[in-house]
Amino acid sequence: MDPFRVCVALAPLACYFLVIGGVNLRRRPTLVSGGRDTMALCAAIVGLVFIGPMDLFMPVVAIAQFGAATWLLWLLLYSLWVSLYVLVTRPRMVVYNVTKPQLQEVMDEVACQLDTQSRWAGSSLAMPGLGIQARLDSFPPLRNASVVANSYPPQLAHWQRLEDALTARLSEVKTDPNPRGVSLVLVGLAMVAICMLNSLGDQQALAQGMRDMLRM
Repeated sequence: MDPFRVCVALAPLACYFLVIGGVNLRRRPTLVSGGRDTMALCAAIVGLVFIGPMDLFMPVVAIAQFGAATWLLWLLLYSLWVSLYVLVTRPRMVVYNVTKPQLQEVMDEVACQLDTQSRWAGSSLAMPGLGIQARLDSFPPLRNASVVANSYPPQLAHWQRLEDALTARLSEVKTDPNPRGVSLVLVGLAMVAICMLNSLGDQQALAQGMRDMLRM
């Protein structure tokens, strides 16, 4: 693979790993909405999409008519696809650097404050006063957990109220840094180093790779 494509593929991923690694090294949980989490992941893999399916299925007619601007159209189409996916999926909240039992304890406090009729059934929470039904999921390898709406669509104003209350409560919770955050940061730094080596290496090959990819 030419140096330009390597940089395109790894640069967004490197940023993602560095950010996620930094979040996991914090001493407090970090809550993000499911939409933002999905958009961040899709932004991380956009380079792989560019050098993969977009480059493979690049329409020759579009290149002949619009030139390198065709890539902007591809990017717009990709953005629209991501936006549509975020809109049609169930609302959720992702909490980094927290275990499922810790999140359930905090959720119990917040739910009782917002709705005195709240009740648990295993990992599922019902808040009839707000019209919210949700469940807790977890991903132990990265020590994060998520709150996923069981009913779709929930009342978004009440869901936002729950998210704001949970964010405020989690800001008071202290946790130990996630050791896996170090690995994520190291992977991100390794990708940055690879990009720098490819960028500062054979400049002619880098320029040629850019011209080949952009069909210039």
